[in-house]
Amino acid sequence: IHQPSLAAFRMLDNLVVLSKDVNSASPGKLVYYGPAYPEAIRFLGAEGSSSENWLVGPEEVLRGAASRPTREWVDAFEGSPTWQEFVKERARRVPWGKEQLSLPPQPLFLGLRQWWTLTQRLVTLLFRNLANTLVLVLQAPLIALLIVLVYRTQIPERITDASWPEAAPALAAVLFLTALAALWFGCSNSVRSIVGEWAIYRRERMVNLRLRAYLASKFTVLGLLAVFQCVVLLAVVYSGCRLHGPWWPLFGFVLLSAWLGMAFGLLLSALSRTTEVAISMVPLVVLPMIILGGTMQPIHKMTEPMQWTSLAAGSRWAFEGMIQLESERQPRFPTSAKLPPPAPALPPHMRPATPPAEIVPEPRDVADLYFPSADGRWSVRTCAGVLGGMILALVGAIALVLRSRDLR
Repeated sequence: IHQPSLAAFRMLDNLVVLSKDVNSASPGKLVYYGPAYPEAIRFLGAEGSSSENWLVGPEEVLRGAASRPTREWVDAFEGSPTWQEFVKERARRVPWGKEQLSLPPQPLFLGLRQWWTLTQRLVTLLFRNLANTLVLVLQAPLIALLIVLVYRTQIPERITDASWPEAAPALAAVLFLTALAALWFGCSNSVRSIVGEWAIYRRERMVNLRLRAYLASKFTVLGLLAVFQCVVLLAVVYSGCRLHGPWWPLFGFVLLSAWLGMAFGLLLSALSRTTEVAISMVPLVVLPMIILGGTMQPIHKMTEPMQWTSLAAGSRWAFEGMIQLESERQPRFPTSAKLPPPAPALPPHMRPATPPAEIVPEPRDVADLYFPSADGRWSVRTCAGVLGGMILALVGAIALVLRSRDLR
């Protein structure tokens, strides 16, 4: 506790106070160990032990400790009844036989125990902050319902030549928004997770907190929350927008998108010094995902530098994989079906004497509108692999940032 209130300070049992003189090369010395309230404030109070000013608050402990040299406090403490009871007498009762010594926990067991403790703590925090947790849980059904209400009428149960020009872009928009929503869920779930507990994290790291256990607890709890959100999101969108793609592969891409957003959120949280800074950086992640995702402007229509830049957008890989999965279950249509309505018929005197032969174009699928097969597509497995690789790279980056911010 950095600056405990008097009410919180009174809940403490014992208190250890170490003091070190300014510009002194000597290590800190024990100047008090004993009951926290009111004895510690009375003993170290800035006004002296005879004053009743110790009732003001626990800050008098540090203020009083700084009022005299460390050596004087050490001598005063060693001559006090508190030292006799809590230091000298206890030292006599401590067994020093070898049979009393125990081996330290093994690294693997210690890591698992820390992971389990941290996981329980994070779950407890989620349940205590019910208002925020309910907002996170309700995001998925609300966003999914909004997608369905906007696009359901444009996607018939069975797409025909006549409905294909309107249904194909609507299908693409539904798939892209589903992946983007999942990415947003993951990012919003995690962006406050590290920066909101910097003080606790630093103190625990100075003792024996393992970085892998800490990160594993974050990914366990937030990852399971993302699983729930993605199940609800895809279940509503899949049935409401009449998707036909294989459910589990589509769910895999939605979940990878959420985990990618979660990793981005944790990285932003690790890089930020305050919660406000972390939240303000979220648009720097989400907006490029929208612009470079491939729906606002298909990838093959971008300039070559931007095509290369789009390779770094996770939304592009999720969209490319999902639209190929959906295209496999949708009928193929002629290229002319996507063209705008023909111009009005020419006057009789301007029509050719012999009408041109009808050209039958090659059939194309829905994905061709955004990822033409003639230009070469990445396979579904490649898209999933790239998303997984991005997540692993971000996990490594988070670990490096946290390690670099450890107190030396």
